[in-house]
Amino acid sequence: MINLLRKCIRCGLEAKTKKDLELFAIGSKNKFGRRNICKKCFAKEAREYRQKRWDEKGLCRVCGKISDRDGPYCSSCLENMNEYNRRRYWDLRKKVIDFLGGQCVRCGIKDLRLLTINHKEGRNMRLTVDKGHTRFYYRILNGKRKIDDLEVRCYNCNILYEFEKGYRLLPKKHIAQRVGRI
Repeated sequence: MINLLRKCIRCGLEAKTKKDLELFAIGSKNKFGRRNICKKCFAKEAREYRQKRWDEKGLCRVCGKISDRDGPYCSSCLENMNEYNRRRYWDLRKKVIDFLGGQCVRCGIKDLRLLTINHKEGRNMRLTVDKGHTRFYYRILNGKRKIDDLEVRCYNCNILYEFEKGYRLLPKKHIAQRVGRI
């Protein structure tokens, strides 16, 4: 039987060798100089404790300064998080659109702001596993989503495509006036 040196009391991680002990939090008064909790669980507990304490005092969860707004984050940290998420989303979106061709299949426009992903067969909202753009994009890049029914189109060409396929309809009176049939 292998001698067990440490076992995390939170997640059950086991240290069976001296090298495995490096995964455990340091505790100078503890056996082998390590606590009975791994570094990952220790960091999570410390973060949760700090956030709870800061929430009670009305401090920002990121920087610990007095929050100038309602909620767990100050306006400066919230702005930084929003900017980070926006940048991450657009980088991911660019990768996916480049992966699928990088330009509108109908008119050839390459401006990322104007491009979207078209579902050739139409999208059935009840059957889709892709809840949200980010998950949808990651599934495409990881090869977990078939791409043979997807194409890149600009928003104008995509709307025209949807009208041509009958996914979108105008009232009959409006159509007749625009086309000039009446």
